[in-house]
Amino acid sequence: MAKRLNNMRKTLIFSIAVNGYHIQYQANLKSLVAYADRMGFSRVIVTQPKFSPMGLEVVWLKLRLVLAALQAGYDWVIYVDADAAVRATAPNILADIDRRNAFFAAKGYSGRINSGVLVFRRCSESIRLLETILQHREMCLPAQDDVGWGENGHVIHFSREFPLLEILDPRWNNNSDPDLDDYIRHYSAGPMRAHFKVSRSAHLGYLCYHYVLAVYARLAHWGPASVTLGPQLDALTASTLHKYPLFLTP
Repeated sequence: MAKRLNNMRKTLIFSIAVNGYHIQYQANLKSLVAYADRMGFSRVIVTQPKFSPMGLEVVWLKLRLVLAALQAGYDWVIYVDADAAVRATAPNILADIDRRNAFFAAKGYSGRINSGVLVFRRCSESIRLLETILQHREMCLPAQDDVGWGENGHVIHFSREFPLLEILDPRWNNNSDPDLDDYIRHYSAGPMRAHFKVSRSAHLGYLCYHYVLAVYARLAHWGPASVTLGPQLDALTASTLHKYPLFLTP
């Protein structure tokens, strides 16, 4: 048992919930913590900084943190979006995959890879894939891969020919079927969004938070012209790794 627990501690699962998401999706985040503890995984919920001028583009941080954790020595790194809830009955995701592969993701309602749930095994191939995606983050994508914003289109594009990709069972990232007996229910934009239920107090707190964020952004002169993805992402990654050292201490 001690050996198994030690092996599981070399697995990191994390989520990112900034710009008010820690309020709106607090129940989802608690479900992730409960799952991690039940499986014996190391876990981190990133809730800092309170405000980020990157706005929606803060999603790029997930890939930088996955890469840092793999390079630090974690055997497995699992990422789950804050708007996804992990069922109390969800089994160990690592027991449901072919561990000879290196990158694991499910397809969303669009029929393309959805980056709301990502699993990476530490190996040279997975690290090279992440580095390639990040190096080409400013690249314009073909229409078949483009999703309009964020990193998801780049994940779709660069994993298309990746030989060690495994498509996860849709139960591990269900953002399309409310009747599916799933493991992770993802309330992203699309068919599942209407099924998300949040307490009145949490939703009110989220709205108030975004009002303060809008005022702060205006005072700080944030806007599209103020956001340069490369330098902003570098700074955000460095500050996150400083605030959450578990990413670097398997």
